[in-house]
Amino acid sequence: MWARATLYDADGNAIGVASPLYVTGTLTSNPGNTSDTKITMDGEIVGVTGNPTAAVPATIALGEATSGEINLGGNALVGIFTPSALTNATISILAATVTGGTFARINNESSQPISIAVATNASRAIGLDLYALCASPWRYIKLQTGVATSPATEAATRTFWLVTK
Repeated sequence: MWARATLYDADGNAIGVASPLYVTGTLTSNPGNTSDTKITMDGEIVGVTGNPTAAVPATIALGEATSGEINLGGNALVGIFTPSALTNATISILAATVTGGTFARINNESSQPISIAVATNASRAIGLDLYALCASPWRYIKLQTGVATSPATEAATRTFWLVTK
């Protein structure tokens, strides 16, 4: 079952979804409410509502280039909220077939590595259209900063929020 993802302005009016979607601000969420996940930026509801959509944290530690393993639990990755500061302007997605398995970069159908350009100086909400399709077969993923073929470390701990449904 797929849930509908809608973004709202400060007055609660639906403002739609664009691809790719960029929103700036500070991210907060309410993942404890299983029937309705609310994601806000700077106090405004901009997030995804409706079960089974979820926001899952992915953290890249200080001095590292790769997050810990993220179990998507059979859901599709449809968006990424980036932190307000990043050392690197590109992220890639790695995948494995089993938990604790060997992670490899995800390539598109032309065997080109998936790389997503991100802002280094502001939070962004990025809708993943083509990238989501490439990542959809994989249950276990990791985020990596730097271009897919050349990982680059972060100067501080960074937490991304992965939007799944």
